[in-house]
Amino acid sequence: MSVCLSMMITSCCSMCNVYFVAAPVRLVDIQLSDDIITCSSTGIYPEPKLTWSTDPPSDLSFDPGTIQNSTSIKVDDRGLYDITSTKQFSRDRTNICTVTSGTVERTATLKQQAPVQGSPSSEVSIPCSVSQSDLLTFDLTWTFNQIVTILTSTYTNSTSQMYVVDKWKEQVQNLSDSGSLQLHKLTMVHQGTYSCELSTARDTHLILTYLQITPDKLSDVSDGLSPGSITGIIIVAVIIAAVICYLLRGFLCKSKKPTWSQAMNTISPEEEESLSAAANTNGPNENHFRKPLQNEEEREEDRERQQQGQGEEGSATADIPVAQTEGEDFDPGECHQQLNVR
Repeated sequence: MSVCLSMMITSCCSMCNVYFVAAPVRLVDIQLSDDIITCSSTGIYPEPKLTWSTDPPSDLSFDPGTIQNSTSIKVDDRGLYDITSTKQFSRDRTNICTVTSGTVERTATLKQQAPVQGSPSSEVSIPCSVSQSDLLTFDLTWTFNQIVTILTSTYTNSTSQMYVVDKWKEQVQNLSDSGSLQLHKLTMVHQGTYSCELSTARDTHLILTYLQITPDKLSDVSDGLSPGSITGIIIVAVIIAAVICYLLRGFLCKSKKPTWSQAMNTISPEEEESLSAAANTNGPNENHFRKPLQNEEEREEDRERQQQGQGEEGSATADIPVAQTEGEDFDPGECHQQLNVR
């Protein structure tokens, strides 16, 4: 009976197509965004592990990166593992991410160099400070702001083959033997973070350098603006000019309009005598013009004109009351009423 059972198990296993194939760690990707480092690797079997370290070493129990460390592992539909971890960036050290699966280990490092200064009229050299003396085969990639590829270079047994993206051919002057990127003919749009990524079969090294462009003259600033930005600036300038013209036009119109006192001062003595005679004939009317008396000299002139115009009435004219305070209006109609009362 036991012999028969053993034969059945052997027969069943021979019919099964179950394979356990290892998928070692091939590539570890590392990126920096807003002072947070992200390290990831995909398509791994068996289940991987991820660790963080720094160079020079730090006390990881007090390292802020360790406290904020967050690692997640997912399994895809093929049964392979994807691992991702984040950590606070340590600016004064080289940040190291290591992924291990079985006996295979891969490492990615990231560090930030001191900023580099440049100008449109100068040549700029951005270093890639990774030791290459013991490397025979590796790939070197330069990117702008970690997303725009500038050039790629493959080194095999001290022989290099470089490819420069068309958009950057005017700016890339040379790539040194040490991997430094030499640029010229720069504008303000070329200011940003330049990344040197050196990859081997085992490790990936990412070095970030910020390039600051100082314009030689004001025109260099406009060279770095996009057509849309220039159009927007022109539209805003036209709107501001239109508003200023509108306000100035309103101000000038108001300044040219004569005041009431100016209009009254333009009346000749003959016209004023006609208005005074009409007021004495028709009685008081609030709609008649009234000339404000502004000072003693004007009041004296008004008395003399009234005496000349009313020469036949004699003493009656002399009794016409005159405003005694500066700025009080003179109304011929009121004078007519007082004459009737007398």
